[in-house]
Amino acid sequence: MNLYNMNITLGQLLKNPGARKILEKEFPSLSKTPLINLHSNTPISQIIAMSKNIVGQEKINRIIKELENI
Repeated sequence: MNLYNMNITLGQLLKNPGARKILEKEFPSLSKTPLINLHSNTPISQIIAMSKNIVGQEKINRIIKELENI
Protein backbone atom coordinates (compact mmCIF):
# COMPACT_ATOMS: atom_id res chain seq x y z
CA MET A 1 0.00 0.00 0.00
CA ASN A 2 1.29 3.44 -0.86
CA LEU A 3 1.38 5.56 2.30
CA TYR A 4 2.23 8.69 0.28
CA ASN A 5 5.28 9.54 2.38
CA MET A 6 3.17 9.16 5.54
CA ASN A 7 0.68 11.75 4.30
CA ILE A 8 -2.16 9.26 3.84
CA THR A 9 -4.96 10.07 6.26
CA LEU A 10 -6.34 7.79 8.92
CA GLY A 11 -9.68 7.84 7.09
CA GLN A 12 -8.05 6.69 3.85
CA LEU A 13 -6.31 3.86 5.69
CA LEU A 14 -9.52 2.71 7.32
CA LYS A 15 -11.28 2.53 3.93
CA ASN A 16 -8.83 -0.18 2.88
CA PRO A 17 -10.01 -3.53 4.32
CA GLY A 18 -6.46 -4.87 4.71
CA ALA A 19 -5.21 -1.75 6.47
CA ARG A 20 -8.29 -1.65 8.68
CA LYS A 21 -7.69 -5.26 9.71
CA ILE A 22 -4.07 -4.49 10.67
CA LEU A 23 -5.02 -1.37 12.64
CA GLU A 24 -7.88 -3.12 14.45
CA LYS A 25 -5.59 -6.02 15.31
CA GLU A 26 -2.99 -3.69 16.79
CA PHE A 27 -5.50 -1.28 18.38
CA PRO A 28 -8.67 -3.28 19.19
CA SER A 29 -10.67 -0.31 20.47
CA LEU A 30 -9.79 1.88 17.48
CA SER A 31 -13.08 1.56 15.63
CA LYS A 32 -15.07 2.12 18.82
CA THR A 33 -13.55 5.46 19.77
CA PRO A 34 -15.33 8.67 18.77
CA LEU A 35 -11.92 10.21 18.09
CA ILE A 36 -11.81 8.33 14.79
CA ASN A 37 -14.16 10.87 13.24
CA LEU A 38 -12.15 13.75 14.66
CA HIS A 39 -8.89 12.40 13.20
CA SER A 40 -10.14 10.85 9.96
CA ASN A 41 -8.53 13.67 7.92
CA THR A 42 -5.30 13.67 9.91
CA PRO A 43 -2.19 12.40 8.10
CA ILE A 44 -0.68 9.38 9.78
CA SER A 45 2.59 11.29 10.16
CA GLN A 46 0.82 13.55 12.66
CA ILE A 47 -0.86 10.63 14.41
CA ILE A 48 2.50 8.90 14.76
CA ALA A 49 4.08 12.07 16.17
CA MET A 50 1.29 12.34 18.76
CA SER A 51 1.39 8.70 19.80
CA LYS A 52 4.95 7.41 19.42
CA ASN A 53 5.76 7.91 23.11
CA ILE A 54 2.71 5.85 24.03
CA VAL A 55 2.88 3.15 21.36
CA GLY A 56 6.63 2.93 20.89
CA GLN A 57 8.72 3.33 17.76
CA GLU A 58 9.29 -0.40 17.32
CA LYS A 59 5.56 -1.13 17.12
CA ILE A 60 5.01 1.84 14.81
CA ASN A 61 7.77 0.61 12.46
CA ARG A 62 6.24 -2.89 12.40
CA ILE A 63 2.75 -1.54 11.60
CA ILE A 64 4.09 0.72 8.85
CA LYS A 65 5.91 -2.22 7.28
CA GLU A 66 2.72 -4.32 7.40
CA LEU A 67 0.72 -1.50 5.80
CA GLU A 68 3.31 -1.02 3.05
CA ASN A 69 3.11 -4.74 2.26
CA ILE A 70 -0.62 -4.68 1.51
